[in-house]
Amino acid sequence: TLTGETENVRREAVLRTVTVGLLNYLARRGLPAELELDVEAGAGAGAVRGVPASDPWNLWVFSVRGSASLDEDENNREVNWDVRVSGDRVTEDWKFSFGASADLERETFNRFEDPDDPDEESFTVTQRERDLNWFVAKSLGPHWSIGLDGDMRSSTFGNTRFSTATAPAVEFSVFPYAEHATRQLLFQYEVGVEHARYNELTIFGKVRETLWRHELATRFDQRQTWGSIDARLEWSQYLHDRTKYRLEADGELSFRIVRGLSINLEGSASRIRDQLSLPRRNATPEEILLRLRELQSGYEYRFSVGFTYSFGSLFNNVVNPRFGR
Repeated sequence: TLTGETENVRREAVLRTVTVGLLNYLARRGLPAELELDVEAGAGAGAVRGVPASDPWNLWVFSVRGSASLDEDENNREVNWDVRVSGDRVTEDWKFSFGASADLERETFNRFEDPDDPDEESFTVTQRERDLNWFVAKSLGPHWSIGLDGDMRSSTFGNTRFSTATAPAVEFSVFPYAEHATRQLLFQYEVGVEHARYNELTIFGKVRETLWRHELATRFDQRQTWGSIDARLEWSQYLHDRTKYRLEADGELSFRIVRGLSINLEGSASRIRDQLSLPRRNATPEEILLRLRELQSGYEYRFSVGFTYSFGSLFNNVVNPRFGR
């Protein structure tokens, strides 16, 4: 189906494809007399219904998204909006991708110091995020790929007025890429340069700097009848000072214990030693409580566990849409 098609058009295409696929099984015992076929000839050789013989977009797929929200009461007013644009072009040999986003969050708090004073004090905080990223990759066979990764961004939370980074990358897949639906074991390495200008003087006395940085990552994915596992380990380091590094690990496991019973584990952990953009001045109470700026931390971790047990009838595929449920 075409990228911009509605859900109903996609469902009709799936139904038509499944119906044609089942005709082969019907024909083994002889086609029933009640069977009716309605075939429309395509516009040309190799044409598919609903798909033009030529692609005017040259395999590019674009997406534009935006949202805005307002939440207000007597003591608080919060306004949020964001815009996101992305584009992708994927072939067997090449992958092109870019994305841009802009986010704004403004929150106003009314503080009544004197109930008899109609002119209350107000406190307004604003957070802005801007990001532009791109990626190009070239296939070098069933196991190797090369690429170029880059981005530009700004963040009031991260004390970054403007930053840009570009890094060539190489990837090795232990298993052939054709097996990605069932298993993957990838090793990636990239090295590049970053330039940053900060909103405030950092803890290292910098208002701007240009640094070299490299990154090594490995990822393992597997999907089998027993469940699935997704794990990633990433290590990055600045080359000007080897003590400035970050080690991150995260994973998700869904394991089928017995029929109907499964366990889900999800977690991540980080060792943080590369917060170069932290402001030198101490954070105010408002900045700490409202999370208006990044705070110094040597680690971060998260973990969750859940169980799912399902039982009951095997004949539960009846569709009854009453009351919208």
